[in-house]
Amino acid sequence: MKTLEKSNVDKIFRAYDIRGIAGSEIDKALCFAVGYALSKFFKKICVAHDHRMSSEEFAKSLINGFTINGNKAIFIGMTPTPIVQFASRKLNCEAGVMITASHNPKEYNGIKVFRNDGERMNWEEVKKIILEEKQKIISLFSQSKEKEYEKLNVIPYYKEFLQNTFKFRKKYKIVIDGSNGPMGNLAKEILEGFGFETICIACEIDPNFPAHEPDPSKEKNTELCKKKVKQEKADFGLCFDGDGDRIIMIDEKSRFIPGDYLLAILSFLYEKPKVVTEVKASKAVIEFIQSRGGEVILERVGNVFVRKTMLKQSCDFAGEYSGHYFFKEYPVDDSLFAALKVISVIEKTNKPLGEIFDIIPKYYSSPEIRIKVGEKEKWKIVEEAKKYFSKLGNVIDIDGIRVETQNAWGLLRASNTEPKISIRIEGKTKSAYEDMLKKFLEFLKKQGIEVK
Repeated sequence: MKTLEKSNVDKIFRAYDIRGIAGSEIDKALCFAVGYALSKFFKKICVAHDHRMSSEEFAKSLINGFTINGNKAIFIGMTPTPIVQFASRKLNCEAGVMITASHNPKEYNGIKVFRNDGERMNWEEVKKIILEEKQKIISLFSQSKEKEYEKLNVIPYYKEFLQNTFKFRKKYKIVIDGSNGPMGNLAKEILEGFGFETICIACEIDPNFPAHEPDPSKEKNTELCKKKVKQEKADFGLCFDGDGDRIIMIDEKSRFIPGDYLLAILSFLYEKPKVVTEVKASKAVIEFIQSRGGEVILERVGNVFVRKTMLKQSCDFAGEYSGHYFFKEYPVDDSLFAALKVISVIEKTNKPLGEIFDIIPKYYSSPEIRIKVGEKEKWKIVEEAKKYFSKLGNVIDIDGIRVETQNAWGLLRASNTEPKISIRIEGKTKSAYEDMLKKFLEFLKKQGIEVK
């Protein structure tokens, strides 16, 4: 079984999840093996899956592996990722497991594990169990039989939870872009339960993602939503990713609001907020939160890392440029909960989303520029960058290298989920931005990489 070979396991196990091409890199045998390994850590889990072609059979195979020694698994069925996290807490499970490749292209699939103790899943230990007990796992998998699992519907409990948590005075007109994933229709149903009017695009569940790539953190993937907000004169738009744990918002002026700027907007709910974000975050956002008496802690990229630091440091909330958010009172990676929090800001300030967005300073900045390189090569480039930029300014090296000068900063890091590196540049002035960008492009050119 090639998927259980060390070379493949090393390739698809990432810092905080598993991602690989369905069939050739991740299959039923690999999922069974992961389930078997997880049974060494937990006695009771709940399992769900997204709408990709292979996801349901992968979920059932993982359950087979987990329950082979008598452990208990509750099958939630097809659902957005936030629901399996909600279910694991509601049903007193030790963890929730989601079969999904999130925003990756349609040929991928993957596995996410959400521990309820706030700790990050130790994927190195999972790998070790699989590789050391590979022959036993292969034998057990070969003898295992297909089973039918009754699906437990937790959606009514989730709706009740949100209805009890949030109260709104006004009625809003909202455009929903579901990225052809499972969150679109659920968000529509719940938002209409608050009395809001909704207009849906890309809410039809389709594993081929025909509307656009299921990654709203790239502005090009929000164009349909922006146009619909303008056409319908909506109050704002909500853009979800493929598995529904990330959110990007469009204001009433049809403007894309980067994920880190939502952190600044959310800060209006708190006095002197204590916030965790990642090294990709805008300096304008950091300085704005600090100007309101807040504290900002920078962490490496990855929702598991910002969540863990939020809990450890007793912060009010946390979030990422890519659209992941967590809150002290509900530390779950839940895009819809985050959207309702932003609506709470709109209610508290009595201002449209765009007016709140305008309060926050804007610097000259690039989007996150992702560059495809080899899996091993990306780490070598990062190490070279640390040497190259070490004397340019203040260096933050918790994840790649972020170099800060008085008027600009630049970041180069390796992706945790793909064979890519990424850079992001920001400057308080156009000249400071262009100067920092030039330095990073010159470095990449020396590595044999041309960026257009």
